[in-house]
Amino acid sequence: MKLKRHIEFINESSDINTGKEIADYIISISDESGVPDYSIEKDVLPNNFKLVKLDIKEIAGKDPDFNEYFEAGEDRYEDYFEDEYPAGDNLYNPVVIVDDSVIDGYNRMTMLYKLGEKKVDAYINI
Repeated sequence: MKLKRHIEFINESSDINTGKEIADYIISISDESGVPDYSIEKDVLPNNFKLVKLDIKEIAGKDPDFNEYFEAGEDRYEDYFEDEYPAGDNLYNPVVIVDDSVIDGYNRMTMLYKLGEKKVDAYINI
């Protein structure tokens, strides 16, 4: 799977990204119901991040909140019009995980798993 980077916010020449870069990335890909400001301030900004590939089921096994969403098979876009669904490439945007908790990407991971993907690109804090 080829990672489509959004991204003027991400320093592609570095293996490590700052919390500010990841916060800007999250904001750039989120709609109004995205990650709350307090979570960005508390969880994202103080950390540095590395891009890795992770198993979706393993992520669910470590984060009970995500696991509940994942097991329920929810689709936050079910009431949206077709043109409001995320475009195919946007589904492959990396998710963001801090201390094994998914900060951004519940729906993308669930949709990717339904499409047969087993792994996802993820920014994890280091």
